[in-house]
Amino acid sequence: MPTAASEHVALECAQLQAEYWEQEQHGVPMSVHERYRRALDCLRPKVQRIHLPLPLGRLLVQMELVTPDQLERALEEQEAGGKSKLLGEILVDQGALAPQDLYRALQQQLTCK
Repeated sequence: MPTAASEHVALECAQLQAEYWEQEQHGVPMSVHERYRRALDCLRPKVQRIHLPLPLGRLLVQMELVTPDQLERALEEQEAGGKSKLLGEILVDQGALAPQDLYRALQQQLTCK
């Protein structure tokens, strides 16, 4: 079960990702891009260590935010990349999931007991 601290880290990472993706749509200067990249690189390993009772992929399919095929493609990409990126990041990068929907799903995932 996640602790309050781990819940905060997961939501902080999702919020940071959403802000970055929003900024990217408007053109991000390299210095801003680098700041987000460094912050996400620090948070990503912490988020990967959080064990939740309901896997994010299953929740996203249940919420009908992604299809099983989209999830499978993202999981394959994650495995091929050595799991260096979070599943939600990959789905957003692939255009299968909106950053706001990822944040909403993570909030729900963290409240599942």
